Amino acid sequence: MPTSRADPAGGRTRAGGVRTAPRVRARHARESVVPADLATCPACNAEIEDPGGRRPGYPFTTCASCGPRYSIIESVPYGRARTSMRAFDMCPECEREVLTPGDRREGSQTNACPSCGPRAWLADPSGVELASGGEAIGEAARRLRDGEVVAVRGSGGVHLVVDATQEEAVARFRRRTGREAKPLGVMVRDLEKARRLAYVSDDEARHLEAPRRPMILLRRRRDAGLAPSLAPGLDTVGILIADTALRRLLVQRADRPLVLTSGRVDGEPLVAGIRESFERLGHAADAFLLHDREIAARCDDSVARVVEGSAVLLRRARGWVPEAVPLPIATPVPLLALGSRLETTFTLARQGLAYPGPRLGDLEELGTLDHFKSTLEHFERLHGVTPEVVVHDAEAGRLALRLARGSEVRAELSVHHDHAHVAAVAGEHGVLGRVVGVVYEGRGSDEDGARGARVLVADPTSFESVAHVRFEPVTGAGAFDVTAVDVPARSSMDGLFGAAAGVLAGLRFERYKGEASLVLETLAGDRGAAPLPFPRSRRTAGPWTLDPRPLLEALARGRDRGEDVGRLAAAFHESVAEATADLVGAVCAEHRIEIVALAGDMFQNARLLVSLSRRLRSRGVRVLRPRRMPPNDGAISYGQAVVGAARLARSEEA
Repeated sequence: MPTSRADPAGGRTRAGGVRTAPRVRARHARESVVPADLATCPACNAEIEDPGGRRPGYPFTTCASCGPRYSIIESVPYGRARTSMRAFDMCPECEREVLTPGDRREGSQTNACPSCGPRAWLADPSGVELASGGEAIGEAARRLRDGEVVAVRGSGGVHLVVDATQEEAVARFRRRTGREAKPLGVMVRDLEKARRLAYVSDDEARHLEAPRRPMILLRRRRDAGLAPSLAPGLDTVGILIADTALRRLLVQRADRPLVLTSGRVDGEPLVAGIRESFERLGHAADAFLLHDREIAARCDDSVARVVEGSAVLLRRARGWVPEAVPLPIATPVPLLALGSRLETTFTLARQGLAYPGPRLGDLEELGTLDHFKSTLEHFERLHGVTPEVVVHDAEAGRLALRLARGSEVRAELSVHHDHAHVAAVAGEHGVLGRVVGVVYEGRGSDEDGARGARVLVADPTSFESVAHVRFEPVTGAGAFDVTAVDVPARSSMDGLFGAAAGVLAGLRFERYKGEASLVLETLAGDRGAAPLPFPRSRRTAGPWTLDPRPLLEALARGRDRGEDVGRLAAAFHESVAEATADLVGAVCAEHRIEIVALAGDMFQNARLLVSLSRRLRSRGVRVLRPRRMPPNDGAISYGQAVVGAARLARSEEA
């Protein structure tokens, strides 16, 4: 039997390289509540449109119930002197509002007006000021109507804005930024404007107007009047109802929907500073709408879609960060989870709470590494957490391992990527027992080629791989050649969707992450279709495998016979859902488990998520879906924290 060896950090290292922490007690640092940024409330929106009030057209209007919080907080406890608002001394009128009992601004830490608060101005790419205050917003709106690109500094960072109705302007923006086909989100003034662009259900309307104010992915109207290249080949559009006074004033004065997309170089952090804006976005923007309130913490817009009445987060950011998410089991020592290499997040955890950070970018980018360190230090200050254990991806690259071992910690733990995915979903539902986890995501990297389309039996401390999708090139007479659509010879649900999109839509390669899934979902629409063959097999008592070759060949034959590709795309979704449900049902029966957790970025596909969930429920299975965390790699660090806490707790009990 393998023996354990002493760990230089003071713990023990078990066979397999899993380090366990020494028996140290948590540092009981101060408890703090750090609020998230909230959208401007209806009362403040009405105030900026009241010509007889104190704040007509003032872009930094807020009250005690709304406005920036996390993005301006430098330290705790929360108070104006510890935020970037400390640079602005309140005038007597603003101070009176804050001190008046019952006033909606009583106790407001962000209160300001045109005479004492932050100032906005418009500059050209060389930094020369062109206009100030209300004139700056009006001039920016005029330039947008003329087809220019404007970089707008908001509460949590800089975003690029262009007229969403002008094809030439959108095409120019794409050329400048290199974003060839990635769907672009749209900002509107209010719900009425949103309904002109997309079909909005009551549940979607509720989320669109909520104080958290995410951008919601909606079904686009054919007569919306948006630029054709806004989201090529898709029938959806991301819509955000303006969440700040500045954004509301800008879209109102432009009097048209505006593209709103992150001001970043792909893979790098969101731009936030003024000098950084000119340096990093000067190639893309014709003008810069800026302000002089410093951004203490970068935070992008959250993105979600509403599925069966509930929001599925695609990006957890403004409105959610830096809120705590409960752990299903308390960690005996404070820990730091490093997340994944791509779509990097981190999570700090202490006792029964986890604090997931914002999405930072790709860890291999130098700018992301610097941002990672500064954001982590900020989180440690805000939440009073000094980690003693680092948890990282078992397949992490050298950079992540350097981060782990370079931290002043006593021990480190490694967690398998897919285990973290399942633990994240089960953990946020408070489930501690065994679950069957379905992890459907992008291209895998395990030696057996199984990651990316795997079924696990897992609990918070361990997992077993019980099934995966076999994905190998198929060649020979009469067979569909998978290699013709640039699909890797490994298991990956993203790869399978890529192959199907190649057959049905001629998609040779993805121009952005998730394109194949979005294209197929658009083709399928709400058409009904019967499943096609997607058989499973098993050798003795080993793992089950799903063989996608018959499914792909059936799609190719249907296409060659001239069948409707939309109905074939619908049949593809139903095939994946039906085969997965049958497989999971067999696994549940064999292992006597009645709970299934769905994880991985392929469950951002609403048709697949709904179809599979309904099939599983009909089999008497309880289905766990992501709620507070996204299904994609943005949840990996939280899942690592769940596993790390459970292993540490077990180690202490041993």
